[in-house]
Amino acid sequence: MKILSILVFSVCFPVLSYANNVMDNEKTTNNGQIKPYASLKLGYSNTGIKISEPTNKSFTNNTFSFNPAIGLQFDGKLLETFSFRVEAEYLQNTSGDSSNWTIKRQWQTGVTSPYTNHYETRKASINTNIEGLLLNTYADLDVMQIINPYVVFGLGYGKLSQENQLIVDTFHDSPIVNSDSTEYVTYSEKHSKYNMFWQIGVGLSFDITEKWSLNAEYRHINYGSLKLYDLEYKYVANQFLVGARYMF
Repeated sequence: MKILSILVFSVCFPVLSYANNVMDNEKTTNNGQIKPYASLKLGYSNTGIKISEPTNKSFTNNTFSFNPAIGLQFDGKLLETFSFRVEAEYLQNTSGDSSNWTIKRQWQTGVTSPYTNHYETRKASINTNIEGLLLNTYADLDVMQIINPYVVFGLGYGKLSQENQLIVDTFHDSPIVNSDSTEYVTYSEKHSKYNMFWQIGVGLSFDITEKWSLNAEYRHINYGSLKLYDLEYKYVANQFLVGARYMF
């Protein structure tokens, strides 16, 4: 996915530069323009992980987000309406910390020998990594001179990866003197899947110069699900981004 993203961006940047030269020479009769741009956004993503029955638990991972993009801005004068943008964006969210939980349970064996009861403690953690490509559409609401709100909707495709680390500590309780025993098991598993993504969000754009602008944005992203054995893990994120955009 990283190699594909690099190839896409390396090909598209020269195309955007060429398109910019053509568009500068072929402005529409109503003075509307189509302007290529590049942007970079960094931020924080709170990814919720919901595990299906019978576990039925919910956890969150705090992840770092890295989102470079290239696109085209269509001036509102072209269609005599608000300005809008279309862009291709690469995203990567990597776990900053793990979701951890502990489950304690006790059960009886039904016999008095050799063990009457078992006591088990399960400690688990989840690390996630999400990367993919999104095609986004922005509606720029040109209601102010310098600061303008916008809304964004995007669809994409990418790789969802998860690593589970599990520690199981089991104590076997026996009525026979010196017959108690303990088992301690630790292991990790890695799983991945390619999913369709979708997102919706709102933001503010701050024009610094004719070419440079700063952005602050909130997004709600659904990454789909990943099935491990008989459990399904669903991933939904709330993302907060800040970044800059440069018009060619």
